[in-house]
Parts: sequence; C-alpha cells; structure tokens
Amino acid sequence: MSREKPAFEPWRNNLRRRNLFLGALTAAAANAVIPVVDLGLQANVILCAALAVLAANQHRRAQVRQHGQHVEAKCGQLAKTALESDGYTVALGQRLQSGGDIDLIATKDGSSVVVELKSFRYWGARGRDDWREKKAIEQVLRQQDTIAAKAAVIWLPMASPTLWQLLWGYSFGGRGVAVVRGGVRHLARAVRKKAS
Repeated sequence: MSREKPAFEPWRNNLRRRNLFLGALTAAAANAVIPVVDLGLQANVILCAALAVLAANQHRRAQVRQHGQHVEAKCGQLAKTALESDGYTVALGQRLQSGGDIDLIATKDGSSVVVELKSFRYWGARGRDDWREKKAIEQVLRQQDTIAAKAAVIWLPMASPTLWQLLWGYSFGGRGVAVVRGGVRHLARAVRKKAS
C-alpha cells in the first residue's frame, strides 16, 4: 500500500509559531494580573507587547505564504495546460530532498526549464524589494542545479509585462535567470526561447 505524501504547506510552521507566541502572551498577561513570577508591571507590559508583535508577524507571514501557494496552485494549472499543448511534459510541485519544492518543470526533447512562480506584483521597480528578488533568484538557481535543467525562469503572473519583455520575451533577473511578468502566454513564449 503506497502512502501519499503530505501536502507541502510551509505556512503551517508560521501558524505553529504564532500559536506558541499567543500561548506565551496569555501566560504573560495572566502573570500581569495575578503575579506568579514577580517581574514588575512594566516588564510584564513590555513582554506582552513583544509577544503580541511576534504573534502578529507570524500570522502575517502565514497569510503571505498561503496567498503564494494559492497563486502557485491556480496559475500552475494554467501553465501546465498551455505548456502541454505546446508539446512539453510538465511536472507541478516536485518535492526536493533538501526541502521545498520546484513549482513547475517543463521538459521537451531532453531539455528542461525550471519555473518558480512568485505572487509578486513588482520586480526591480522598488528598492526595498531587492532582498526578496535576490532570494528568488538564488532559489531558482538552486532548483536548476538540483535537476540539471537547461534554464531557470521566475514567473510573476500577477505583474504587468514591461516593454522590454513584450519585445524580447522576458526580462533579465540576473545570473542567467529570466523573469516573466504577466499571463501564461508570456510564460510559454519565454520557456520556448529558453529551452531552444
């Protein structure tokens, strides 16, 4: 009897941490009302505020990761349909031994392209997002190395295509990674260009 792998839900860890902080917050608040450990009122208030901020942060991170997974599931199926009609063999959500997953692998004639879906609306336009762009590039390059793919693509289905992308087919994310903004037809065009 084969046992099915559990769904990849990294946001559940954020919810566990949030619940841990909420439990600690409850204990700290109870300690402020009925002092079991005498920390002083000011220290208890600071502790409660810090735990509330940590819990809220973990809750927000869980929401963001859930949204990202929803976008991956919805747009991944659209991409799979479009790429399969172009003659590609497509695998969605390929789990890695090292943890994490590869969102989409498109293979045709022995050449494969790794596609990482991101729910970003902007790329390269806002300086404060530079760290998450670098992180996405490193992630897709690790995935490319893991399966020895020919090319790596980051797809932003919620972003608007740039003029350069409309002319060339994709933008350059750096280190050989293509960044594709917009719908599935833009992704299919970029995959065809990178796979050839």
